[in-house]
Amino acid sequence: MAAKVWYGNQYFEVPDEKFEEVAKAILPSDVTSANLHLVDFDEAVTLYGSYETPLIARLAHKESKGVTHYWGDKDIGGGTSVNAQADNFTLTTLTEIDTLPDRRSNTCQIIANLAAVGASQQAEAQKGGMLGIDDLVQDQRDDAMTMTLKDLEYSLVHAVENTGSPRQMEGLKKFIQDNSGVNYYSGSGNAFDEDMLISWLETIRDRKTGYFPDALYCSGRILKKISSWTANRVNFSVDITRMDAAMSQLASLGAGQAAGFYVTPDGHVLKLYYHPNIAHSGTAGNNFVMGLTERLVRIAELRPLQVIPSAKLTDGFYEVVLIECTVEIKVPPAHGVLYNFSAS
Repeated sequence: MAAKVWYGNQYFEVPDEKFEEVAKAILPSDVTSANLHLVDFDEAVTLYGSYETPLIARLAHKESKGVTHYWGDKDIGGGTSVNAQADNFTLTTLTEIDTLPDRRSNTCQIIANLAAVGASQQAEAQKGGMLGIDDLVQDQRDDAMTMTLKDLEYSLVHAVENTGSPRQMEGLKKFIQDNSGVNYYSGSGNAFDEDMLISWLETIRDRKTGYFPDALYCSGRILKKISSWTANRVNFSVDITRMDAAMSQLASLGAGQAAGFYVTPDGHVLKLYYHPNIAHSGTAGNNFVMGLTERLVRIAELRPLQVIPSAKLTDGFYEVVLIECTVEIKVPPAHGVLYNFSAS
């Protein structure tokens, strides 16, 4: 038999006899292959994720080395003036590029749920008395896995860092607010429209980081609003004199023709995602849209997603579904949040 162990940025199958040797650096000292089941994260998202977990379905993963996760980061800048050197220039006339990486950090958060099943309930299920559920432990484990992924998704957006107990990561919204400067952009309570969106995106572009958001996460109300803009519609022409070609063209039309992307006036294409944790509010200050350069955002795992059978508290079966992780956001000026607007 073999267990899956996270190392670097991927899982490896490790023989049971080598499990403790390989896993001791990243797992608690009392954990062994006999009482731990590590779960492939991508597989879990496929099985238990949904439209409610768009971030964890898209973001890359990496290993975290400690409870406080550190990473190097820098914003090189440049491209704001003419760089023209004379023939036979001397080194003293050149601008020194000596920017050292900034040291950024975020706190790893433990997210856990308990699947609990009474022994009598499990016995009843195994005898066919649970309306088609023949393994109630597996059923509750599945529910706990789904809830853990949804809890992680919520924290990725809304958590506010706490280094005390219980620890919390700094979620994307608060991290951008604290580190991205003018990219945390207020709509001043005005009605959301395309001019407001473009003004915010131009603010991010003008930071000249070399990156630009490739994904917008927003409420269903804002997604519908962007989809209604004339400049963002897709037009089709059909040659009705050739019905075979016409049928082929019509087959490519999508129901409703809702926009799945937004193209800025300067040609940047941003994918649009509905996010259930960015709900529309009648209070302008609660509304926001989040723009991410997704290749610069990663989930950093200290303890990978796992299922740990627990000691019995009463006559029953108990399993803990757990992940300990945080979010790493490189080049903060490459991301942004537009907030404080109304939308009808």
